[in-house]
Amino acid sequence: MVENHWDNSVAELGGGILQSHAWSELQTRFGRETYRSQGNRWAWQAQLRQGRGIKYLYAPYGPVATDRNALQAALASLAETAAELHADFVRFEPVAPIDPAFLKQSSAQMMPEVQPQRTLTLDLTRSAEELRRDISQSNRNLINGAVRRGIRIEAVTKPYEAHIELFLAMMRDTVARDKFHPYPDSYYADTIRVLTAASAATLYFAYAADQPVAGAIAFDFAGTRYYAHAAAFQALNREHKAAVPLLWQMVVDAQEAGAHTFDFWGIAPNDDPHHPRAGFTRFKRSFGGEVKEYAGTWDLPIRPVKYRLYRAAKSTLKLAA
Repeated sequence: MVENHWDNSVAELGGGILQSHAWSELQTRFGRETYRSQGNRWAWQAQLRQGRGIKYLYAPYGPVATDRNALQAALASLAETAAELHADFVRFEPVAPIDPAFLKQSSAQMMPEVQPQRTLTLDLTRSAEELRRDISQSNRNLINGAVRRGIRIEAVTKPYEAHIELFLAMMRDTVARDKFHPYPDSYYADTIRVLTAASAATLYFAYAADQPVAGAIAFDFAGTRYYAHAAAFQALNREHKAAVPLLWQMVVDAQEAGAHTFDFWGIAPNDDPHHPRAGFTRFKRSFGGEVKEYAGTWDLPIRPVKYRLYRAAKSTLKLAA
């Protein structure tokens, strides 16, 4: 099948879920058309985005390439496709062993991150006992005592609408407490529907005495499990601390399924304790893991004049905010 061939090619190059066929199906649900191409040691998948008079191709965590020459060929291919589509620029996040100085030489401009530039990963080829040793003592106690405290974890691979609505209710409660900007409810709902149907996601819930407390969405691709979205009924989670054993169960299930990596899907780009994601970062770091850094988010202008006007307008709006 075409989708299997594509996914195998991406996986061999070290690409992730955002370059997969399942992700392109999700983008189709959002009304975004997907384009892709591959060559010798490179591949890219990108969606056409447009609005407010601007049009661009966005390749999340892409292109994937094995070396500098392969990335150069991939970027040339991306630029050619963007020009054919009359796009104004290409936004990309290369997954390749290259020096960012090379990207600047190609006229690309580094932008604020879209997908996280910095993440945390666990090596699941280690034993569960070894992974446990890296978890903070307080979290190990919560995991070890989960059954005694009446915590039950449910993994849902074929969710009903009631499961989706439960997760959305948890997300609304999380947003009300933590004051961050979430995706619309429809984004989470469609993500769950499309990716579980493609066997690329699992919806998890933690219950305390059969009362739902916390939830999370795990993505799976090519031996990597991603801790993609998490939410909870905040008062209940403070009481039962169910999010900790829930996350650990996601790790254990991934390892038992043969995954080699658990990706926490982003941490704060620095160690500033006041960063908006500092709390999430502390929680993730309490499970151990190694920091992984990507090359970041870059724009490659296709129509330089229009791109400069677009950037100037964005700067003006930011200053006025």
